[in-house]
Amino acid sequence: MAKKVDPTKPWATPTPEQALIWDSMTVDTWMRQNLTPPDQDPTSPTYALTTLAAESISGPCDPRDQSMLDVLTSIAGCGNLDNMIDTSNGAQDSRFIGGAQLISIRMAEQLGDRVVLGVPVLKISQSSSGVVVSGDGYAVSGQAVIVALPPTLTGRIQYDPPMATFDGGLRDQLVQRAPMGSTIKVQALYPTPYWRAQGLAGQATSDIGPISSTFDNTPYTNDPSTTNSNDVSPGVLVGFMDASDGRVWGQKSAAERQAATFAAFSQFFPGGPAPIGYIEMNWSMEQYTGGCYNVYFAPGVWTSYGPALTKPIGRIHWAGTDISPTWNGYMEGAVLSGHAAAGQVLYALSKGHGAGPAGNP
Repeated sequence: MAKKVDPTKPWATPTPEQALIWDSMTVDTWMRQNLTPPDQDPTSPTYALTTLAAESISGPCDPRDQSMLDVLTSIAGCGNLDNMIDTSNGAQDSRFIGGAQLISIRMAEQLGDRVVLGVPVLKISQSSSGVVVSGDGYAVSGQAVIVALPPTLTGRIQYDPPMATFDGGLRDQLVQRAPMGSTIKVQALYPTPYWRAQGLAGQATSDIGPISSTFDNTPYTNDPSTTNSNDVSPGVLVGFMDASDGRVWGQKSAAERQAATFAAFSQFFPGGPAPIGYIEMNWSMEQYTGGCYNVYFAPGVWTSYGPALTKPIGRIHWAGTDISPTWNGYMEGAVLSGHAAAGQVLYALSKGHGAGPAGNP
């Protein structure tokens, strides 16, 4: 099914009629109609693996929350389902030595004082001559602006003139229907990665919450004699409370989440020492993401509002992994979207105006 979807225009593929059928049902509905045995609840043991896959590849969200067309679009943008969930040669294959934040740190070093922190944008004004981006105590002018935020957060900025002036309200309506996923990332620290001594990789999936998946997140060491051994310290397991578990456990205390994390990890990998530390991140509490990992669409959104996702609003252009047709929700998607937005602006400026047609190189 995903092979029939063009992730650059899912609302029209494989035909507008078929897209509308897929966009009119949730993943839950499709599972009940097509899996064997039929009409099982997605939380049943027979559907456990499919439910885990659905929760992990988008959002994360529950199968009842998401349009079937949205899931197919995500799969199509990554080539196939295995690419999205595999560790070996898949999206979960590798990590950055020193942490993924080194990318932004190194870029900031090259850009110098052009990177300004702690000054959130509150308003974007545009006219025939350019744009003005402003906030508390500052204003910056330019010929065009690229807004790289999750779609729902772009609706918190004030626009002058209003976005609806350009498209009759389509973009404004879209961002009201673009929720972020619910996830809490938890990490337990141990004296050593004891599971390695047992011949285990530290990776688990579970249909019993609150933690649905784990990975070995032990820091990399430059000492070749200890790489991937059980002699390094500390050993770290990372886990995720996704979708409904993320919402339920986000309302509990950090102490309760810590206790649940330690209990789940000891069940997955018994025989280990007592944990020596705990770290968590509830992404739903982050002001400038509103959730994690990325946006997902409920039924009807793609076929009603899809073109507005990337179409410029005058001199305002959009970027971010959430709107990338390829590797949506992944770091690759963020990079590809940034390149596309930059190309879009350059094309528009080359034509002597600030707004260019969506998708132009």
